[in-house]
Amino acid sequence: AWQYGRCLVGLHGRADGPLLDPDIPLIKNARIEAVKLLSNAPPEDVDRLLELDPEMFIMARLFASFRDRVVSAADFTSWIEHEMGELYERGVRFFEIHNEPNLQVEGWHNSWPDGHQFGHWFLELVERLQSKYSEAKFGYPGLSPGGPISGQRMDSWTFLEQSDEAARSADWIGCHCYWSDEAHMLHPSGGLVYEEYRRRYPDKLLFITEFSNPTKGTDARTKGQQYLEYYRRLQNVRGIGAAFSFVVS
Repeated sequence: AWQYGRCLVGLHGRADGPLLDPDIPLIKNARIEAVKLLSNAPPEDVDRLLELDPEMFIMARLFASFRDRVVSAADFTSWIEHEMGELYERGVRFFEIHNEPNLQVEGWHNSWPDGHQFGHWFLELVERLQSKYSEAKFGYPGLSPGGPISGQRMDSWTFLEQSDEAARSADWIGCHCYWSDEAHMLHPSGGLVYEEYRRRYPDKLLFITEFSNPTKGTDARTKGQQYLEYYRRLQNVRGIGAAFSFVVS
């Protein structure tokens, strides 16, 4: 059950947190319907977005640096709960827990050796936060899509299978979809990665929490046309709440 009844046109906020002044007219002129913020964004960003559109859907990713350190669920909770609380007080209810945990820079090898241990970490974190933010909807994070890269990435489908219990327990599931050209946008390993998530979790609300064509040398107009077509296709896909193009800047 998704209150909007269709996939919203979404935009991922800045990768380092706060929105900047040029972002606001862009969001207005592009008629963006959903924005994803990082938890270190100031709560005033929520106010600015709701001034543009009181019906704007706002999601936040719970954010902290995992690079070269071990982060327990207790550590992560203590680092983000104040920022999360400020957004929660502004009415934000959907929170993505962390980001691409199958990457070495995001915790794989250091904070968890595999998907099994990440699943335990995820479940403990939700338990800690749910008791304080009872209306929050916690999402299993988007994984870095693709096969293994030595020392950098664990195969996404293996990681997901190992952490299946966490994914099934989540209120919703995030997925990341990236492609290199128009044909790859319509390929199961590219823009259609979400179809495998739907196959595995037929009754879960999905969000495409990141998508883009990051290929260097592709001009902005070509990318824009692909994004527009992608949004149009998703309008008719049931069970996807929003798709967030990555990234505003």
